[in-house]
Amino acid sequence: MATKHSPKTFSLISRRKLLALYAALLRCRMLEEFAAAPRRTARIGHEAPAVAVVIDLKPGDTIAASARDILPTFVNGTPARAILSTRRADASHPSFTATIKAALAAARQHAQTKNRRIAAIFAGGADASSAAFRNALRIAGAERLPILFVRQAEAQSQSKMKSPARTAEGFPSINVDRDDVVAIYRVAFEALAHARRGNGPTLIDSIPWPLAAGSASDSILNMERYLAQSGIPFVRTKRKTVESFVRELKAK
Repeated sequence: MATKHSPKTFSLISRRKLLALYAALLRCRMLEEFAAAPRRTARIGHEAPAVAVVIDLKPGDTIAASARDILPTFVNGTPARAILSTRRADASHPSFTATIKAALAAARQHAQTKNRRIAAIFAGGADASSAAFRNALRIAGAERLPILFVRQAEAQSQSKMKSPARTAEGFPSINVDRDDVVAIYRVAFEALAHARRGNGPTLIDSIPWPLAAGSASDSILNMERYLAQSGIPFVRTKRKTVESFVRELKAK
């Protein structure tokens, strides 16, 4: 199944949640731009997967991402100043393999104790094709672990409109527009509920989508268009979010 939103389809998402998603996108964009370096600029404009998945995580849930991917932990509440200071010492961060192993261990504990907690694992670039990620998919499928995998592609997939119903490991797989935070949120909401009920993992493949008329390869522009079409004012939210982020960076 491939997923693209329309305002009417997603009327059940509250106005408050839509504006929260928009504000989180703005904060991620400002963080990425502030931390921008040549090796990171390609990710600016594609903040939607981290925002859509992490915004509904609960205390005790586990997040796993490479040291290069600063957005999931930022959306989860880590202060911007802390992230900007620690990313200067990337070499001190655990490897993606070690991060994956820790997430699998946490997911096993969640499954054994039936505490309705989950692990969210983000992988893009080389991490998405790594042996560690492939092994995690295999283990999660075999053990029915409560994990939401988010694989982020930089290039369009030839099978983007024909997403397999299941992975090779036997659990649900869904393709979704990488720049559409509402579409990803809807899929993530269902996948998180699926995992919390003890039904095992889900893989979300966030991929570049063929551009429709009026859409852009930019999560914020797409969200502003969606809000405008839905009759939801967002200028005040944008102003307050920017002001809050600036105060956060200046705080000692």
